[in-house]
Amino acid sequence: MAHASFPCRGQALAILSAVAALATLACDHAPAPSEPTAASAREPEATETELDDGEGDDDTPEPATPPPPAAASSAASPLLTEAARELKTVRATSYQHHTRVDEAAGRYEFDCSGFLGYALSRAAPDALAAVRATARRRPRSKEYVEFLMAIPPGTHSGRWQRVPRAGDLQPGDVVVWLKPAGSRSKNTGHTMIVRGAPSSVPGSRTSFVVPIFDSTARPHGAADARASAGATGLGEGEIELITDASGAPVAYRWSHARSSPEKATTIALGRVR
Repeated sequence: MAHASFPCRGQALAILSAVAALATLACDHAPAPSEPTAASAREPEATETELDDGEGDDDTPEPATPPPPAAASSAASPLLTEAARELKTVRATSYQHHTRVDEAAGRYEFDCSGFLGYALSRAAPDALAAVRATARRRPRSKEYVEFLMAIPPGTHSGRWQRVPRAGDLQPGDVVVWLKPAGSRSKNTGHTMIVRGAPSSVPGSRTSFVVPIFDSTARPHGAADARASAGATGLGEGEIELITDASGAPVAYRWSHARSSPEKATTIALGRVR
């Protein structure tokens, strides 16, 4: 029995050697896992949906039962009063796509449309509800533009009125634009609350400097206090609106500096009555 086992052991060793050789041959001809093919190495191209998925990307709802707004005189815009109150009470702020507000601590974290949404939730919740009814998510700049542009110029829809000309803006009005064509920003545009009457740029009949409140990651020029502080979030600055012959805004400059480029886009102006 012991003598008969030697041929079996030799055959087994031969079979194992053959299998190992075949496995080595297969590995030699297989593509190395560390060398991806051209198709897998190619970076995926960003889609418009991905590019737009920045401003308001958390879809945070505004407070369902907001605290009562600060008392305001009948002559003052409730939205202006609320924006001014927030700026007066802010102790910490940052530009964030997730809306987080701690009134007791004076902390305000939101993006531009989050700022407007929060201010509306306190000052005019029914006006916010009208915009939300037309949007599938928390209203962003894009949804505010679409809502306001659907109102015929000079008319109103509920508490909202469309302001046709940049020169007609009043403190407490809303300025919102779509991101310009070719922009790679992940935001859909920018949203602001007017804090002072617009003024004509000297020597121009079609350019207006507009003081605004907003929440931004990029200050509006050197005159913006957020620039010197290296801060983001809630603050105040100035923009410039360029109009056509009728006075309707057709372009903007991010700041009132000569170096700020003119950018054409759709711009909507609105007022909460």
